[in-house]
Amino acid sequence: MRDERMIRRTFIIAVIVALLGISAARAQDASYGKEQAAKACIHNRLAELVEQDNRNVTADAVLTACANDLKAEMKEKRKTDCEVNDYIGWLIKSENSKIYGVAVHPYKADKEFLARCQNSAK
Repeated sequence: MRDERMIRRTFIIAVIVALLGISAARAQDASYGKEQAAKACIHNRLAELVEQDNRNVTADAVLTACANDLKAEMKEKRKTDCEVNDYIGWLIKSENSKIYGVAVHPYKADKEFLARCQNSAK
C-alpha cells in the first residue's frame, strides 16, 4: 500500500514537472510576436547563403533585416542592445543548426558576452 502511494506520488510529480516544462517552453516561444517571422526569414536566408556557398553571414544585409522587427519589439520590452544582440545571435545560430541537422539548444543568455558587451558600452 505504501509503495503504491509512493509510486503514485512520484508519477504525479513527474507529470506536473513535465507540464510545467511544456508551459515554460510555450511561454518562451510566445514571448515575442515577431519571433516566428524572424525565424522563418533567418532560416530561409541562411539556406540561400548555404546554397550560394557564402559563409559571410555577418555582412549580409538581408539576414540583418530579417530580425529588425523582432529587435524593435524587444527594445519596446526594454531589452538592452546587448540582450537583443545576444538573443538574435542565438536565433541565427539556432536556425543554422537546424539547416545542418545539429541539435538546437534552448535560449540561455550568454553571461560572458553580456558582461563584455555592457562593459564596452560604458
